[in-house]
Amino acid sequence: MSAPLYLAALLPFSVVMVESSDEIYAACNVVNYSNGSQFDTNVEALLKNLTEKAAYIGFGASVYGLETSSHVSGHLQCRGDLSPADCGARSTEAMKVVHYNCPNAIGSRVQLEHSFLRYENYTFISD
Repeated sequence: MSAPLYLAALLPFSVVMVESSDEIYAACNVVNYSNGSQFDTNVEALLKNLTEKAAYIGFGASVYGLETSSHVSGHLQCRGDLSPADCGARSTEAMKVVHYNCPNAIGSRVQLEHSFLRYENYTFISD
């Protein structure tokens, strides 16, 4: 088995096909969090913050709850030819894809034709 395939086999993600008109893929961590938990609150705050940043400057990166065990980090970026307003609309679409296809997943990656959204239950960026 080649190294990239071996590493891909170790990742606890499932790839799902979704009902978005411009979707390329969505990958969801198979581990879930509970509704109403602090992690749930942090994910929702993160996604809202990323969407607001994307609508303003075309991308965003944030970390929530860094000092707690329920921290989450994420980033959202759009293609460079999109206006910030269009990026905000695509960001909203990416959030819908996450909520529909990866409900309560502790990590998610969504690649749309014009944008990419990722969040994880570990820090992979700095705020």
